[in-house]
Amino acid sequence: MVTIKRLAPSFKLQSPKVKNLLNLSLVKTEDKGCPDYYITPTRDFTKYTKDCAEKYWSKETAFDWNQSVPGNLREHLEKLNKEEFIKIALMALPMVKEILERKILQIRKKQLPVEEDALKDIGECIPFDRTTIHHALLIRSPLKSLELRLSKLKDQLEILQVELLDLREQQRLGLVRKGIKVKHLETEAEQQEQSSELSRLANQINQVQGEYEQLKVQYEIQATQLKTQIREKLHSIEHHVLVDLEETRKLLQQTLQSKNLPKTKRICQG
Repeated sequence: MVTIKRLAPSFKLQSPKVKNLLNLSLVKTEDKGCPDYYITPTRDFTKYTKDCAEKYWSKETAFDWNQSVPGNLREHLEKLNKEEFIKIALMALPMVKEILERKILQIRKKQLPVEEDALKDIGECIPFDRTTIHHALLIRSPLKSLELRLSKLKDQLEILQVELLDLREQQRLGLVRKGIKVKHLETEAEQQEQSSELSRLANQINQVQGEYEQLKVQYEIQATQLKTQIREKLHSIEHHVLVDLEETRKLLQQTLQSKNLPKTKRICQG
């Protein structure tokens, strides 16, 4: 709409459609719950969506972003009767067996991975009562701690940069935000407050940016050393992980041939 306002004067003749569109663009949108600030082409619509969620959120309509998909699936499976559970299990086990075989080949070819997600993927294919893969995750815990420190600082920096961009956009449009409402700047005091906030954010970003760059250098040095130590320790338990995977593959093969599940439903983790 802002673009239409800027381009319209360049037309020598304005068609009725253009005039109608211009008239619509001049209508205040606050009555519809959408401030002018959010309809600008440079504005991220997701922010407006978030603000609406904060304003109109209710317990009845809320979506639980912390829910666990594996947990939901597990809960559903536990509610099935024996026949339904066996039917689903026998459909899924061939895929699990295929994944197991692929993991075994990867480990034999490239050794155990250092990455946490890759180790967890292996753990999801092993019976829950086997602890070898948990030991592998503990071995890499010092590296995880270092990664979390760097990730936390990076997230903080990105949040500040978004806030600064948000505030600069408000200043460019001559607007000021109060809570979830946006209005036009009216007083010199509001302008000074906005300028002070811009300066504060810029200084904070410079400080966090410096801390992040410094920690990043330290991470690259320490991570290299830690990964070497972790690989050596993982190599010492690699045989035990392969034994767990091989035994699990045999169990799956027996289950598929007999079409009868072991006494416990919970064969694998997750």
